[in-house]
Amino acid sequence: LGQDYPHIWVGPGQHLLQQEVGGLRVAVLGGGDNAFENSVQLRERGAAQVDVYARHIRAQAQWVARVPASAITVGAYTVQATPAQVNQQQYDALAVFYGWQPRLPEHSPLPLNPHGFVAVDAHSTETPLRNLFAIGEVPQRNAPCVWTGMPDGGGAAIQARWHHHPA
Repeated sequence: LGQDYPHIWVGPGQHLLQQEVGGLRVAVLGGGDNAFENSVQLRERGAAQVDVYARHIRAQAQWVARVPASAITVGAYTVQATPAQVNQQQYDALAVFYGWQPRLPEHSPLPLNPHGFVAVDAHSTETPLRNLFAIGEVPQRNAPCVWTGMPDGGGAAIQARWHHHPA
């Protein structure tokens, strides 16, 4: 969004940490861990008001508990970029932390779990389709990120090798 919309910050990272937030009113859009964790951090960095808007809350309870219930709106909401407004309430900035879902082919045989992510065995990351493993964000396991995806990938490689060459 850059220069055209400097008051809209998308995703976590260094660009967000560089923002001067003291005294600002910020609307956080999203209901996952990133939205709630960054909401807490924005408040700790001096934002005057931080409100979270989420269609559904998927964040871990430890993050949700750190945000005042009065600052959380769950359900449908409307956003306007300029001026920054959510549900017709004015803000100085919008911080966008929308999650993602796996993009599978239209007629994929992969079953999904109740949250819309690829279903996997909790221990091996194997899908119900034998010898097919899902790691990273598509199965939405254990706080999906690089640090959990790498060991899952290693474990999947070992499991796949075991299936093809059992001891």
